[in-house]
Amino acid sequence: MLSGDSWEDPARLFHVGDSRAADLLAACRRENDETATLAFKTLQLLGKSECEPCADLLFSKLNFLGGCGAKFTESDFSRVEQWLAKKRTRTGYYCGKPDPDEAEPLTRVDDAAIYGLILDGSPRSEALLTGLRSLERACTQAPDDWIHGQIVEHAQEYGAAAKAIGHSLTVESESIARSIRASAFYVPKKYRDRSKVEVLAHNASSDRLLLEVSFICGNLCGEGYYVVLQKDAHGWRFDVITMAWIS
Repeated sequence: MLSGDSWEDPARLFHVGDSRAADLLAACRRENDETATLAFKTLQLLGKSECEPCADLLFSKLNFLGGCGAKFTESDFSRVEQWLAKKRTRTGYYCGKPDPDEAEPLTRVDDAAIYGLILDGSPRSEALLTGLRSLERACTQAPDDWIHGQIVEHAQEYGAAAKAIGHSLTVESESIARSIRASAFYVPKKYRDRSKVEVLAHNASSDRLLLEVSFICGNLCGEGYYVVLQKDAHGWRFDVITMAWIS
């Protein structure tokens, strides 16, 4: 079910994985790090309960910090708190040895986990976002120039926008693109009105919708996001936001 290029077709994983959560969790336990990470990302998009033990496995095995959605659980909070605790020193933060593959201190943090903290919006989430932002500022020059740095630097602004949006997202076919563009706080404001919104898949119970939201800002300039909307008793809301590609 999973292969090195599977993530290029998340819609297929969304359909197939919807009934294969146990298999995905088994894949998460495998030695192959790429397969395990792909299994986690699929469980994350699907919103399956198996995402939590998979995230715990990747944290212990790879020091990879992942989150499973907008409603943070105790396990989600604990992983972020443990990860930050390892980075703290008596006088500030341990930035690690120079590594060309991990130039940013938040390299091993899944961007969906940061957006999850923003969407959760609780005081505990805000405190952890403050810690991530302090680490980024202590260890990175011009943090706003980095992918994760941009998110944590603008976390308060994003959080206020997410709170205002709440459960007001519209998913009817004739208005979904307009609704998502207006609500895409994670896309730079100047590109939102011309961003592209594509519906990729929905789950079997039709209460979870996978979208791709993207924009082009010039030659070799653009970003795309996989976005999952979740329907509950109050309406549709953002549950997962993660970068799909950047150029």
